[in-house]
Amino acid sequence: MEYTVNFKSHGKSVAVEEGKTILDAAALASIAVESNCGAAGTCGKCKVHVVEGFDPKAERIGTKFFTEDEMNDGWVLACKYEVHQDLTVEVP
Repeated sequence: MEYTVNFKSHGKSVAVEEGKTILDAAALASIAVESNCGAAGTCGKCKVHVVEGFDPKAERIGTKFFTEDEMNDGWVLACKYEVHQDLTVEVP
């Protein structure tokens, strides 16, 4: 199954296979998202804001990089947040 990831901040959308990460989707859309740790979830550089479609029950990796408010508001690590529905994302 494929889902659409809309990068609101860049005016681009891409279709990705379910289970791919936001970082994978950004690469398909030719959007640079910093990820110094090679997508291991340890550097915190790939923070993005899921403004539509955020699942608060999804597994959260890298929570040490966010405040409680950010976590509740949809901030995630692009390298670890998997796509399981259509999303709208802002890349800072």
